[in-house]
Amino acid sequence: MKDNVKYVVQAKRWNQKIGVKAIQEIVAAIKHYKADKGMVITNNYFTKNAENLARTNEVELWDRNKLISFMSQVRGQGLVNSLTVEEPIEKGRESCPRCSNKLVVRSGSRGKFMGCSSFPKCRYTADYRESVL
Repeated sequence: MKDNVKYVVQAKRWNQKIGVKAIQEIVAAIKHYKADKGMVITNNYFTKNAENLARTNEVELWDRNKLISFMSQVRGQGLVNSLTVEEPIEKGRESCPRCSNKLVVRSGSRGKFMGCSSFPKCRYTADYRESVL
């Protein structure tokens, strides 16, 4: 609950577009839990029919693009610090083999690792120990 508004949220991590079934489920959950608003979040995209049904039932949809944009914005505000840029990469290992953007050393929950500077668009990572040998 936020600002006295009760939300129900459904997260879908699928390899295909999200269809109307997910929207039907969240509409049912809104009624069941006596919520004020509903939201479906996915790492993929929604079908047109799902978007239309969500609009009719005032269900908020977050597709891959909106989720990435939100994550980037939060990181830019310093609210997410699990992937902080630490230092440049040594000569000869400066570019990502997938997208050719600059590689940087980052710190995560498991220590240092190399990652693409264009994250989250490119998710290339490599073990930091391998890179400094």
